[in-house]
Amino acid sequence: EVENTSAFVCSIPNAGDIFQKKGWGKTIDSKTGVAGNGTGIHPKPMKVLHIGADNVGFGGRSVIAFNLTQMMDESRVRNDFLVFHEITQQEYIDALKKKKSKYVEIHINSRLPKLIRKIKRTLTMAHVMKVEEYDLIHIHADHAYEAMCNIGAGKLAGINRFVIHAHTTGGDSKFSKLKKQIILKCQRRLSKENYLQLACSEEAAEYFFGRKNKNNTIILKNGIDIKKFIYHSDSKLEIRKKLGYKEQLIVGNIGRFSPPKNHFFILDIFAEILNRSPSARLMLIGDGELRTDVENAAKRKGIYESIDFLGNRNDVPDLLQAMDVFLLPSLYEGFGIVNLEAQCTGLPCVVSTEVPRMVKVTDLVQFIPLSEAPDVWADAVCKKADIAVRKSRETELIRAGYDITASAAQLQKLYEDIGRI
Repeated sequence: EVENTSAFVCSIPNAGDIFQKKGWGKTIDSKTGVAGNGTGIHPKPMKVLHIGADNVGFGGRSVIAFNLTQMMDESRVRNDFLVFHEITQQEYIDALKKKKSKYVEIHINSRLPKLIRKIKRTLTMAHVMKVEEYDLIHIHADHAYEAMCNIGAGKLAGINRFVIHAHTTGGDSKFSKLKKQIILKCQRRLSKENYLQLACSEEAAEYFFGRKNKNNTIILKNGIDIKKFIYHSDSKLEIRKKLGYKEQLIVGNIGRFSPPKNHFFILDIFAEILNRSPSARLMLIGDGELRTDVENAAKRKGIYESIDFLGNRNDVPDLLQAMDVFLLPSLYEGFGIVNLEAQCTGLPCVVSTEVPRMVKVTDLVQFIPLSEAPDVWADAVCKKADIAVRKSRETELIRAGYDITASAAQLQKLYEDIGRI
């Protein structure tokens, strides 16, 4: 059972104020089976469906959602995940089964016209929600329009309890003027609804819900499973040997190959690093639509042979142990949870100023503006690699409230406070 903890820090004085304002906070009394005053428990587990977290085990918000649910008490909350593709990672299927939860797969014919696909998807989602009798829908999204589309399916299923979870701080640059206007209208619509608003940072709350509505948002910290990321010097040497690395500078990045992660700039930085340290290697962990383009760009620069494109991995804690510096020049981030994982292992981090400042939990993080040239970034990376002694920083992360058990306990409490009325 997940222990409640005070390590979670809320951005507002009292989360209960939000529930009272929205008319929530009732729970089901375990003896009578009727709504109580917030002190009872459900006679059977609350059923929650997570939408927008289907990049199982690899995408940022998908990892966060999965990790949070794994720390919850399955006798009180059952967490299912809606996915739109076949899940082949057996370890994740087994982990959900152990929690008496599951992946709910929906497959829509990709050859259908776009509008027909969207309608069919919404209707199929609504059917699943109704048949499974979910009490609550937890929507993980990057903007208000994405959230509203999924809310529509829930409404068709007769569901009125939604948690809207903001996970990013940007992306507008890739949207058309029309889409920006639609997102803004959806944002205003959300401000009038009685939904629980969560965000991974203050910046994400303002971007997603708007400046006027951000104060109705609870900041749910993106905690990590700290015990997985404790640094061991012996492990570092063993892992580096297994990967074929010698006494050389190893720079690493973890992230989807997509525009926000700024992989082409990473190549520019690494080219400068090679001028300073010719034997250096770059570990790129992740996959995505831009991977082939990034690989081709590396070949054109003549640095491809010094880069390890490792794809999606389930041994990220080990790979972090093997690195000397973590590099994240993102165009924007909702939070940047990989920075926490890196810091926990005692790994120095060089990141862009577009990453929320709250991610700096230790003195290992250095922020650099994206306006700085690649050689400035390269100098910072090489300087960071020269730290005398590397040690685990789990104590600092726990003290700052970034233990996943704290975040999961808080989220479970929020679910139960909403209740099933």
